[in-house]
Amino acid sequence: MKHLIPFLFVVLLLACTKDDPLPIDDLIPGDADAAQNENSLPDTTDTESPDGSDLTELSDDALSTDELVADDDAVAGDELLSDGDELLTDETPDIDNGPLYDPRVEPALCGMAPYHWVQSADLGKVLEVDQMFGSLGDIAQTSKLALQLIKAQLKNDGEVNLQREPAYDTLVFRIRYQTQDKGQLTDATGIVAIPMTGKTVPVLMVQHGTMGLGDPCSPSAGGELNGTAMVAALFASFGYIAIAPDYLGLKSMGTASTELHSYLVGEPTAIASLDMIRAVPGFLNRPEVSIFGIDVQPGNVIISGGSQGGHAAAFTTRFAPYYAPELNIKGAVWGIPPTDMYRHAKRALNEYVPASGNTALVFLSANDWYRDEPMMLSDVFNAPWDSDLRPHAMTSCDLDGPLDAAGVDTIEELFTPELLAAAQLDPFCDGYEPWLCYIKENTLSRSSVPRIDTIPAFMILSENDTLVVPFIEREAFGELCDMGYQIQYRECTGASHSDGFLWSLDDQLDWLDERYIDTPMTDVCTIHPAVKCKSDPN
Repeated sequence: MKHLIPFLFVVLLLACTKDDPLPIDDLIPGDADAAQNENSLPDTTDTESPDGSDLTELSDDALSTDELVADDDAVAGDELLSDGDELLTDETPDIDNGPLYDPRVEPALCGMAPYHWVQSADLGKVLEVDQMFGSLGDIAQTSKLALQLIKAQLKNDGEVNLQREPAYDTLVFRIRYQTQDKGQLTDATGIVAIPMTGKTVPVLMVQHGTMGLGDPCSPSAGGELNGTAMVAALFASFGYIAIAPDYLGLKSMGTASTELHSYLVGEPTAIASLDMIRAVPGFLNRPEVSIFGIDVQPGNVIISGGSQGGHAAAFTTRFAPYYAPELNIKGAVWGIPPTDMYRHAKRALNEYVPASGNTALVFLSANDWYRDEPMMLSDVFNAPWDSDLRPHAMTSCDLDGPLDAAGVDTIEELFTPELLAAAQLDPFCDGYEPWLCYIKENTLSRSSVPRIDTIPAFMILSENDTLVVPFIEREAFGELCDMGYQIQYRECTGASHSDGFLWSLDDQLDWLDERYIDTPMTDVCTIHPAVKCKSDPN
């Protein structure tokens, strides 16, 4: 039978362990990115508000630092840096001023209780470190030689043909670090892989795709050498400090999460990701790392994300100048990204398509993050799904399991008649709040958070994608260019959803190399026909 959520476990960037020794789903973190070999290593809008009113078009000049204000009341005394504590970034934000935010756009949206971002020098502080593969045998599996064999096997299996060669032995760690959520300090987890070199190397943040909505689905969970950990090791062997944030609600260490992972919600994912970048210098100084005598140093930042991670990459760059202005992010790859949640949701609620299931997940998790009112789920889900989906999602990564068991294979069986009727309105879901607000705020071109970053982007699409359908994202591409984004476009011929990200890994790395050394971009904002991408194994 048809699954209402068919994509979740086909395109997992980091799937559960399979019987095959090196299945590709275990090697691609939500569609991860790759890295860089030793020889190529660099030397060291117009938007609409949630209530429908137009926002003033904001240029970079209109949002200068002088016009940004700080939340002076957000600092608790015990959050300040005490004597002897370690500064965790090269330019920790002034603890007297705190994070910058635009006074015309409060962080709290869609009916949330008001809050401001916490001001604390502890943001990015490493709270716990675990060497994921600490035995000699495990370390040998992340050696340059082992990773060369993995690369060759991927090619022989017809999965992906990476052009770059591993250049370094690597070490892989899991960390827990300080971040914040809705104005409260919290912790998050992720993976860090480092090359065994004394060089200064780029920090490559890999943002994973759909995994699930609860802690058991965390990419850094488990002790086996597969999934995101293997991808991070491979990228580190190319010459990056590779970091892979789990995102909020997907923890592998510390106390259990009490809320669902905020799936395809831009702000919490961006903030947790930016704080993991901040954590890198402190991580390298930890005794668990320094004991190896490796003097690798972090350079500037580049980002690559696929599927959900492509959406994450786009929103991380949107929030970066507000939340972490000290970070120098040189470029971001938006791989197969659902940047236009508005049009994808409109299609998903008017016909049964693969994105129908993902839209259900957005409603489920967004309600948790924005409002934390489970009773509101009856606005969008029929019984028993309005009460059964959330507890199942907290503990299981098999999110289509109960729907499958009940034989659900139409949008009418899952979604309420009221929601489906609103989806047919023009404009789409007009007045159906707060659900429309959840969708619009996480659509890049419609978010009420003004774009003030100038970070170049590389959009990768898949010609045969049935989930993030190219015709929607091509239209979004044009709108984003009209807003001033500097984006290059690539569409991989013959590729399904996740294939496009995999098959473009070498294209991405070449592009990131150029952004890292500030090579001027050409051919900006031009849509080209699909081409064979460089890592295509066919």
